[in-house]
Amino acid sequence: MDFSVVIAAIAAFFGPGAPQVLPVSVTYKSTTSYASRPKYQVVTNQVQWSKAWIEETKGTRSTPAVDFKNKFVVLIQQGKTVGSEGIVFHSVQRVNDQIVVRFDNESAPASRKNKVSAASGYAVIPNARGTYVFLENVQQVKDKPPIWRERARQTIK
Repeated sequence: MDFSVVIAAIAAFFGPGAPQVLPVSVTYKSTTSYASRPKYQVVTNQVQWSKAWIEETKGTRSTPAVDFKNKFVVLIQQGKTVGSEGIVFHSVQRVNDQIVVRFDNESAPASRKNKVSAASGYAVIPNARGTYVFLENVQQVKDKPPIWRERARQTIK
């Protein structure tokens, strides 16, 4: 079933303001980022991507291919963290002129709970211009609903 048709029908029914899910085609998570501080960014071209990837890996891995004519990369680097398995993306949605990115710093199992790491992750999404709002789930209690905290905004024109 083509869910984009269903989503378009729902959006048409509800009119302006109805969330539109932006499909994520690739995701990546890591605990070995070389970023020294938290960074939330939307990468829109190959030059930016090459620079961001070198910062992410210090050149130890080839830059993943991305078709920037049709796609953007949402890159989240958290700097040094404790007890993380990397960044996971819950959803990317367009709501009016905003693109809302919901993510979580995935908790490590008990055996690695106190290990220092450098969490990061990226998602490849369709080109979407507007104001990106990065929301992190800061809920620390299992089996409880998420608590979303805004971490950053970036406008792509």
